[in-house]
Amino acid sequence: MRQRLFVTIFAGLGTPILRAFRSRRGAFPLIAAGLAVLILTGCAAKSEIHAIEANQTAFLIPLTSDPSKQAQLQSIDFLKKNQVAVKLVTIPFEWRSTGGLFGSSGDYYPSLKLVIVDRTLVTREWTKSAATGTSPSDQAFGVESSESIDFKIGASCTAIILEEDAATYLYYYGSKPLTEVMDQDVRGFIQQQLFNEFGSRTLSQGQTDKKLIFQTVSQQLVDTFKKKGITILSFGGSEGMTYTDPKIQAAINQSYAAQQAVVQAQAAATQQSFVNQQLVSQANAQATATVIAGAAQSQVLQQNGEMLARYPGLTNYILAQKSNGQVPQILVLGGGQNGSLPFSFLLQTPVETPTPTPSK
Repeated sequence: MRQRLFVTIFAGLGTPILRAFRSRRGAFPLIAAGLAVLILTGCAAKSEIHAIEANQTAFLIPLTSDPSKQAQLQSIDFLKKNQVAVKLVTIPFEWRSTGGLFGSSGDYYPSLKLVIVDRTLVTREWTKSAATGTSPSDQAFGVESSESIDFKIGASCTAIILEEDAATYLYYYGSKPLTEVMDQDVRGFIQQQLFNEFGSRTLSQGQTDKKLIFQTVSQQLVDTFKKKGITILSFGGSEGMTYTDPKIQAAINQSYAAQQAVVQAQAAATQQSFVNQQLVSQANAQATATVIAGAAQSQVLQQNGEMLARYPGLTNYILAQKSNGQVPQILVLGGGQNGSLPFSFLLQTPVETPTPTPSK
């Protein structure tokens, strides 16, 4: 830009200056005027305006060539002091001469460096399946048990940079976006911790402690990356455990099916035992009722026998009550004790002969 402007001005003043030199009259005023235009043009002010979005935090870093001040740029406190809260940032430019007549050669350079930290929330899902993960490639974490049984397990993680942590993030990661930090630094940390946790357990223990393992790694994530300006909002498992050897998965499926069969058999046996207990309880109740009824009847008979023994005449009294005042109609003779047969006789009720009444 500066060179084009210089060429344009020189082309406009070149012809009058040459004529002035030939006539040797008025050459100095023209030359002075041309140089003044060049110098003023070269020193003209320049600036740029940048808009800061709501999810961004801006820093204006002074640019200096003084080596004694370079160490200040490595301080988190220095970055915090140069953090700006405005949404429109102006970047001034300075003309720096590189030589030429009256410093005519050079260019514009910014006196401040604008650094923006994007605080947008980022979620990553590292899975084996292309249908569920952030990437279509296999991104599940490869781990192994203490028996060296290899398998993969997926995980998901969500992180954000808070406004008050932007300077800390900038100090550790510079202009590196959070998406790259998640895919490189955070993912690498998770891989290492999951490998250590599952590697210290047998396969069976890892299956049982899977939830506990992710809780442990989650706390380690929060503590480690908060110190670097990243807030981990959530972390957990995804998809489950996928074994490298398909035979292991088949064996696990068979073992699970056998365990389910045992559970079902135990449930059926428990149910049958309950039914049997109910039947036994009912039988016991019925038997108890029968015993109680028999005991009551026996007690009544015993009481009746005691009463008859105490009062012999009570037998005739009861028979008289049963006969209703009537005599037997049939009399049986012979008891069959001597081999004779019993004979029954029909007893006729005697007809009463009317007593004649003497006539008067």
